[in-house]
Amino acid sequence: MIVFQIAFYILAAVLVWHFLTRKYLNPYRLIFIFGKKGSGKSTLLAKYASRYRSRGWNVFSTEAIIGTQRIAYEDIGHRTFPPESLIIIDE
Repeated sequence: MIVFQIAFYILAAVLVWHFLTRKYLNPYRLIFIFGKKGSGKSTLLAKYASRYRSRGWNVFSTEAIIGTQRIAYEDIGHRTFPPESLIIIDE
């Protein structure tokens, strides 16, 4: 019986902690891809674009990738992108 009470208090503490701190969770992710010339960085970005497009996301890219919307470097930071968007910045 005491084991269940301890488990209940631990679960309650975790839930309280979650509800008090969830406003600080960041829904965004930032991924950097580094590599030498010809190592497949742009190919990997095209794979990510295809994967997210198939999930129904809006995909924007600074380079020409099939199925993406082309954006200029100057748009980044000044343009509002819709929720569930993938933004690919390739050199």
